[in-house]
Amino acid sequence: MGIRAPRRHQIAAVALARKLTVLCWQLLTKREDYLWGRPPLVANKTRAMQLQTGHPQQKGSRRGPAYAYNIKALRDREMVIAAQAEQSYKRFVVIRLAILALTRMWNGPGCKIFLLLNKG
Repeated sequence: MGIRAPRRHQIAAVALARKLTVLCWQLLTKREDYLWGRPPLVANKTRAMQLQTGHPQQKGSRRGPAYAYNIKALRDREMVIAAQAEQSYKRFVVIRLAILALTRMWNGPGCKIFLLLNKG
């Protein structure tokens, strides 16, 4: 049992890495944004990376795209939207799995035998 336990973690890590790789590949090849992304958070992280790589600081009274992340009310509203998006994604996955199960059941040998027997 001691040898098999670490393998489960490796399998889970590989599955997660594959899922993320497929997600990134789909987003890059289709040139789409992540459907459940949080734009102000992404803008804040992008700006932080730009500053770390040596981009000049923007001084003045003009607000940048990451400004919305500094306002607590907007951040809280975005968290509510993110929670709703997570629920939407969970429903999407459940429906997708149900459709997949029905498709497999419909295309399975039991259904084909039933259709052959009831052909009239």
